[in-house]
Amino acid sequence: MAAAADDDVYTVPDHRREYAGIILSLARQPEPDTSGYTDPEVRVRIRKHHHAGLIVASPDPQRVEFLVGAYSERFARDFMATAPPPDRPIE
Repeated sequence: MAAAADDDVYTVPDHRREYAGIILSLARQPEPDTSGYTDPEVRVRIRKHHHAGLIVASPDPQRVEFLVGAYSERFARDFMATAPPPDRPIE
């Protein structure tokens, strides 16, 4: 065990032997709806204003690669927006 802070103890979780990928895009919609992405490998839905994102995971790396590719194409149609870069960092 490794110390997380002075009084907290961090325990490393068991190794899951999975592969993961992320799909994240600036979105045209203020609160994009990703409910149409229903594969069981979808583990996390990223909820951030004007962003669409998913994390997928599977023991099969080819399945992760397939989903990231397929979802990337769908995200481009369903959500993708572009914006010029700010003059200086926002956060």
